[in-house]
Amino acid sequence: MSVHYLVFGTTPELSRLEWQAVYPDIALVSVTDRVAKIDWPDQESAGELVNKLGGLVKVLRADQILKATTQEALYEEIGDFLATHETKPEFGLTEYGSTKVGQLSPQILKNDLKSRGISARFLRQEGDGMSAAILLHQKRVIELNLIHEPDQITLAKTIGVQNIDDWTLRDRSKPYADRKKGMLPPKVARIMVNIGVGTKTDAIVYDPFCGSGTVLMEAALLGSQIVGSDLDATAMAGTEANLQWLAQTYPESASKVANAKLQIADVTHVQWPKLARTIDVLVTEPFLGKPKPDLAAVKNIFRGLEKLYLGAFKQWLNFLKPGAKIVMVWPLVKTDRITFTLEHLVDKLKVWGYTLQIDPPVRYARPGAIVERQIIVFKWNSPQPAHPQNNN
Repeated sequence: MSVHYLVFGTTPELSRLEWQAVYPDIALVSVTDRVAKIDWPDQESAGELVNKLGGLVKVLRADQILKATTQEALYEEIGDFLATHETKPEFGLTEYGSTKVGQLSPQILKNDLKSRGISARFLRQEGDGMSAAILLHQKRVIELNLIHEPDQITLAKTIGVQNIDDWTLRDRSKPYADRKKGMLPPKVARIMVNIGVGTKTDAIVYDPFCGSGTVLMEAALLGSQIVGSDLDATAMAGTEANLQWLAQTYPESASKVANAKLQIADVTHVQWPKLARTIDVLVTEPFLGKPKPDLAAVKNIFRGLEKLYLGAFKQWLNFLKPGAKIVMVWPLVKTDRITFTLEHLVDKLKVWGYTLQIDPPVRYARPGAIVERQIIVFKWNSPQPAHPQNNN
């Protein structure tokens, strides 16, 4: 076991759900809302971790617990570390947690190294640490991290960072996209698939609103069998093109793509006779209404969505395996005066065996979005028939 720190993405609640689904036996200890501490059994490398999880941005390795209790002593200990481990270091310095000694200045640290005869280059950064692009492409650069916890300060080195080029490739280079409809980002699709699949191997993942196939692509890359349908024939043709592109670009997904089951179908009438009671996981972003609706029309839009979603959940009873997970996006429109949501459907779905797994749902939205996303998770089991009353 070794101590590591995880830096999550901009929706850390979703990232934590993903971690807990994929690594249920490895507990997270919160340091900040976006940083968690783990005891890692070294069963996978840091690179494998950030490639598997859509919500994990960086992996940090705890290298040294610092003894210093003042700024001056901290500068000295960090300088000692750099002087011992690096030649002409190119570095960044990021701090997490509540500091008791005040924020450090990388320039002062650089001057301290210079006084020791060590030439160092400090890379300035904006926001929360060094960018993934810099750490990915500039291999000489190291990022030092000070983790401030109530009982200690730990010096940690960034050893794994998400491959931003890989995510961008799948987001922007696939042959088909319809950005007017709004698109689920590949990272969010990966998170949703991981939450649904968890530790299962070779799960059957179904997306009944598959659109451009983003969910199916991420599921195939994770080794799942994929099933998809959509009412839009153009979207289904686009999904097929995107899956073929995936198989060529990522050969490890080719066998899953070759065995994909796809059809054009209305979600409330779709038929999969050979898949009865076989779907392990259903992951989808359904039709959410217009991305920028007229607020006066939102009430009627949500009324129509309620009817559509209830019809879909009823139809899915024909395919789901007992214990199946449903990870789904629901729309949320919130104004100063009123909130439009579909959360009232939860009680209606209980009679069909759907039970809510996270409460409240996790909100996810781009800045300025009128229609926000709520990630909602259900588990399905056949409802027990009501026992007839004994009138004797």
